[in-house]
Amino acid sequence: MSAQIRIAYTLVCYDAANSGVYKKILDQVEEWKNSGHLVQLFVITDKQSLVEWQKIDPFVIALYDAGFARNLINRVRIVQLAAKSSPSVIYVRDSFPMWLRKSSAPIVIEIQSLVGPELWLRSKSRYLVFKTFARYIYSRVSAAIYVTHELLQKNEFRIGPMVPKIAIGNGVNLSLVKTLPPRLDVKPALFFIGSPNQKWHGIEELVEFATLNPDIQLEIVGDMAESTAPNITFHGVLSANEYRTVAAKCVAGVGTLNLSAKKMTEASPLKVREYLALGLPVIIKYKDADLDSSEDYVLQLPSDGRRLSEFSAEVRLFLDEWSNKRVSSSQVAQIDVATKELIRLRFFERVITEHNREMVKEN
Repeated sequence: MSAQIRIAYTLVCYDAANSGVYKKILDQVEEWKNSGHLVQLFVITDKQSLVEWQKIDPFVIALYDAGFARNLINRVRIVQLAAKSSPSVIYVRDSFPMWLRKSSAPIVIEIQSLVGPELWLRSKSRYLVFKTFARYIYSRVSAAIYVTHELLQKNEFRIGPMVPKIAIGNGVNLSLVKTLPPRLDVKPALFFIGSPNQKWHGIEELVEFATLNPDIQLEIVGDMAESTAPNITFHGVLSANEYRTVAAKCVAGVGTLNLSAKKMTEASPLKVREYLALGLPVIIKYKDADLDSSEDYVLQLPSDGRRLSEFSAEVRLFLDEWSNKRVSSSQVAQIDVATKELIRLRFFERVITEHNREMVKEN
């Protein structure tokens, strides 16, 4: 890297202690600092999470949501506060609506999903706000980083052709996650972790699969519901150490099963990267931005509307093949955070250089 970058990292994230997003931010910031750059966080969060954010950045600026009016004000203020910190670049992890003001520093937005279809599933009123204001808000973007090539190609926000764009999948710090020891259990088991009430996760498909395959144990972390069969366990929210203990009993991790609910075919889920870091092979029904479906640690099933239970034979064969072995970190080096963040920092440098050149022209 040729010069020190001052990065104002702006995002929305709650329940940091149990959040995969928090762990991603932690990994990213550590990589940036180790590369000699300065980082300040600007976070909309809950008060209980402040201590966690201060572990990453003692000088974090935190805003707390409290009702509709305060929530709206926070999303207007947060990027404005970041701009006042004299950064080289403002990096916004998109969480619509986040009001992007014109800034002397370039604004780089990170896009994780198709926002419109996701908002339609969550809130029709927020979807209408998105359709009304999105194009205007995102006209202030200086550059965009997408977590998949599909998102880049669809370019939902209609970001102009002259605006720099790149696809960088999510990463995980492989050096901090110890591979699970080989299993001792005889009964095959599947592991799933994710936030509740996310239709695209396909929890109902998992439950149906376990009901029809009673000899396969299903361990679900994050979601909480009444178990409908003795081989299904809902654990609710667990700490990293707690769910590691659960994962140690399992053969494989299950990724997103119903991505078509968001009108997407490609993704880069943090949980799948954590499964692999733990040594769990993965079962998915989408194209992963960083994984080759021909690798033996990936069972990529068709996303053609068929249920997971319709692939019971394939899942059983996969579990048999991996019953007493784990994925090594060397097999999945492409998802390591160091690899991802080197690419991102080089992109920042390019964007800053181009932005400064344009500012000189204007003056």
